[in-house]
Amino acid sequence: MLAELSSAGIAVAVLVGVWTLYTIADVTQFPYDASTWSYAGMGAPALLGIWLIVELLSLPDTPDRPLLGRFMVRTMVVGPVLFTAAWLLGSLLLLVLTLTGGIVPELNETESPVAELLLNAFLTWLVGFAAVLCGALVGLVFVVLPVLSWRDPARAASINAEPAPRGSLARARLERMTFAGMLMLIFLAPSLWVSGESNARGRNAVEAFQNTWLAIVDFEPSWWDRYLWDVLWVLGMLSALLLVGSVVAVVVMRKPQKGESPRGRAADRGGE
Repeated sequence: MLAELSSAGIAVAVLVGVWTLYTIADVTQFPYDASTWSYAGMGAPALLGIWLIVELLSLPDTPDRPLLGRFMVRTMVVGPVLFTAAWLLGSLLLLVLTLTGGIVPELNETESPVAELLLNAFLTWLVGFAAVLCGALVGLVFVVLPVLSWRDPARAASINAEPAPRGSLARARLERMTFAGMLMLIFLAPSLWVSGESNARGRNAVEAFQNTWLAIVDFEPSWWDRYLWDVLWVLGMLSALLLVGSVVAVVVMRKPQKGESPRGRAADRGGE
C-alpha cells in the first residue's frame, strides 16, 4: 500500500477531508437548510477515487506491480484508507467543537448533540466510502481505459487480463477504443434511459423523439425546463443502440483474421 501513496494523492485526500468536515458540520447544525455544497460534499470522496486511478496514467508498470494489481490496491485499499483517515481526523475535531460548544447540532434523530454528530458522521462515511469506490470505477472506465486504448493498447488490454491486440497499431487502437466505448455505454445507456423515461413529457418513445426535435429546432432557454428529460431519454435509447453495435464490432474484430486459425492465434497469444 505504501508504494502506491503519493504526495498528490495525499493532497487530494486532505482536500476531500476538509470538504467532508464542512459537510458534516453544516448538515449537523442545519439538517433542513444545509447548503448545496454540503450535500455535494457527500459525493466529494469520488474525486479521490478518480484521482488515484487517473494517476496510473503517469506511472510505469513493473513485473511485480502490473496495472491490474495497482488498480485493485488503489481502489480497495489506498482510497478507502486515505478517506477514512481524513474523515476520522475531521470527526474528532468536530467532536471536540461539539463538546466545547463551538458547534451546536440540531437534534433530529437522537436526543444528544454528540450522538447526533456521530450519527451524521457515520452516515457521511458510508456514503463517502461508496463514493471512493464508484469514483475509482468512473476514473477507470471514462478516463484511463480510453486514454490507454489510444496511447498503449497493450497496456489497456492488461487491465482486464487480456493479451495484447494483434495486427497493426491502428487496428489495435480501434479494437481497444471500441471496447472502451462499449464499457462507457454500459454505464451511460441505462442511466440516461431510466432517468429520462421517468421524467420525460413524452408518453412514449415517438413523442420523446418529437420533443427532442422541437428542442433542437426551437432552441431557446425554456427547452431546458420542457424537454430536458425527453432529450436524455432519446440519448439513452441511442446509447443503447450504440452499445449493441459496439458489442458486435468487438466480437467481429476479435475473430481470427483470414488465413489465421483460432488455435494458431491462441498459441501465438500464449507465447507473447
